[in-house]
This record gives sequence, C-alpha cells and structure tokens, in this order.
Amino acid sequence: MRGFFGLAGVIAKANRQQAVVARRWIVLSLLFTSAVPLARGQAGGDFALSYGFNYSSGARRQNLSEKETGPGGLKVWFCPRAFVHARSNTFVSKSGPGSPRNTGLGDSTLGLTVTLVPEKKKLPEIDFDYTAKLPTGVTGLGGGQVDHQILVSVVKGITRRTSLEIDAGDYMSGQRTGGVKHGALLTLSAETGLGKPEENGSFRWKTSSEIDGAAASGTDPSEVYEVSSVTLKFSKSLSLVSGARVGITPFTPKFGAFVGITLKGNFSALRSLPRPQLPGPRLYNYGR
Repeated sequence: MRGFFGLAGVIAKANRQQAVVARRWIVLSLLFTSAVPLARGQAGGDFALSYGFNYSSGARRQNLSEKETGPGGLKVWFCPRAFVHARSNTFVSKSGPGSPRNTGLGDSTLGLTVTLVPEKKKLPEIDFDYTAKLPTGVTGLGGGQVDHQILVSVVKGITRRTSLEIDAGDYMSGQRTGGVKHGALLTLSAETGLGKPEENGSFRWKTSSEIDGAAASGTDPSEVYEVSSVTLKFSKSLSLVSGARVGITPFTPKFGAFVGITLKGNFSALRSLPRPQLPGPRLYNYGR
C-alpha cells in the first residue's frame, strides 16, 4: 500500500522488498545446505560445516539491487534421525542504480530437522523442518523481524542413482505492526548420481535440478525460479557444490549463481585424535 507522502511510500516499498528478500534467502539457505543428506547414513555426533558465496541479480519488474552474500552454516546430528542447523550471512553486499554499495552482516537462521518416517522399500522418507530467521543483519541488509518457516519433505529413491523430493510448507513473516503474514512454499526436485557408484552406494558426482515456488502473500508477489547444481565429493569429509538460479516470474531475480564447500566429520572422532605434546615450562636459574 502506498503512503500518502513520498517518504512513506519509499519506506513501505523498502519493507516489502526486505520481506521478499528474507523469504527468498531462508529458502535458498536450506537449498544451499541440501548437499548434505537430511538423515541418510548419519550418526549422533556427526556435523557438517559449510561456507559459500551467492550472487543474485535484480528482478525484471522490481527495483531490487544486485546482491552478494557469504553464507556460513553448521549442522549437528544428535541422533541419526534429527539434527539442528544454524546459518548466517557473514556478509551482505548490495548496490543499485544511483545508490552507493552497502555492505555488512546479514540475518541468521536457526532450526531443527527430524526424520518422521525413514525411507523403506515402498515407502518414502518424510522429514519435518522448523526454521526461524533472526534479525541479526545491520540496518538495510536484514529483514528486521523474526520470521518462521515450517517444511514437510517427502523423499523417495526411484533408481539406484536417482531420487525425487517434494517440499511443502508455510513461511510466516513477522510484521512491524505485530502479527505474521503467511506464504505457501513448494519445491519439486530431482537428484541424480553420475558415474560409477562407490562401495557404500554414494556417487562422487551428483546433479540436482529443482523448481521452487512461493505464493503471493499480502503485498509480496509470488515467485518461481529454477535451480540447477553440481556436487563433487573429494572425499568422505569434503565436497564442493556449484550451481545457478534462473528467475521465471517477473518479480524474481533474473539470475543467480552460488558456490560452496562442505566439511563433514564427527565430534567423537575429533576427540580421539592424538593431542600434540606441549613442552613443559622452562625453568630459569638466575642465581642469587
């Protein structure tokens, strides 16, 4: 809704854009960490540490700035079927026509993912995720409010190397005037392993393609975009993911690209590593 005065209109437009960007970022942050399976082959004490770089262009019909972000994240499994995850945009840098570049700390997320039903021969895996977005970003680079998101994921292996996934949920944007604004989310994705499988059945190379959609909510427009990525596993603990995002609807960024690295391990294994022997204190005899 436009304000009666020019300044009020600018502020209202900025608030709408921040809400759209916040909704988009929390979905993409979950996408970025999807290189690590939700609950397949994990054990209590496992962790996954990731860091990357994202680029997003402006939209065709909305005055959104080009933006670069540096998302970092951590997942920790406290049992094979549940893990907590935390992410933060360690930096956000954006610029637009006629405005100086603004760079600083971005928003953060904290959430929990639980496997409700593990995948069986004829049954898919069903997961539930709750994520909260925390307004840790500096003024102009964050949403300014606490948002909530719930997602239900259904995953099923079709062949030895191909799996399909459907995610559906609700994004609840916090409002400055109180209350929340709801927006439906839907994702359809397929993941395919390339080359010869390893002894444990995993693949060194994987490709992923998905369609993401967010329904219109109040003054926030609907969004649909396609994301394709390639993941290369260097070892059991180290992998690299890179991909591109193409906007389909007119209010979605036209193009985006991302790259990230993930390090996996287990806290028990870290504790069992040999500790370096530190030299004892030196004794000096200064005499009397």
